[in-house]
Amino acid sequence: AFTGSFDFLLLLKYPFVAADNLTGHNSYLPVVALALIYCSLLFKVGAVPFHSWVADVYQGASIPITAFMASLVKLSSFVVLIRFTQIFSTDYGVLSHASSQILIVASMATIILGNIYALAQKQLKRFLAYSSIAHSGYMLIGPLAAKSAPEPGSAGYFLSNHLYRRYPR
Repeated sequence: AFTGSFDFLLLLKYPFVAADNLTGHNSYLPVVALALIYCSLLFKVGAVPFHSWVADVYQGASIPITAFMASLVKLSSFVVLIRFTQIFSTDYGVLSHASSQILIVASMATIILGNIYALAQKQLKRFLAYSSIAHSGYMLIGPLAAKSAPEPGSAGYFLSNHLYRRYPR
């Protein structure tokens, strides 16, 4: 709201978002906006600490709805997360560093807690839900790996090339 646009690329063109100008009076606004956007994306993915709804939805829903939630909703959320991370993958100073730190902490916590909670489950759907949470943590490593320049021939190069061609800016 402080930029007057919903376009992320226009947001990055504002001078107060640039790495050199993040020392001014409103320097916290871009970082807070980035954190809130990541919170909403991590909620849709089911990452820790926004994972508590996943087990309840998987257990209470019918099998087709559970399959839909486990596949298409998470896939679309990860596509948005990867595209959003690609925007901030260039050198934007504080924003790029904050983006990396949010994803590192979220992926580690999601992997560890998802697996620990899955071991304690007695019902199959809840076990699958917490296993899905742990797998979301493994998938959160992908946007982190995409931020560094991949070597030609590697899996990261293939995935980033495919996503770039499939979902152009």
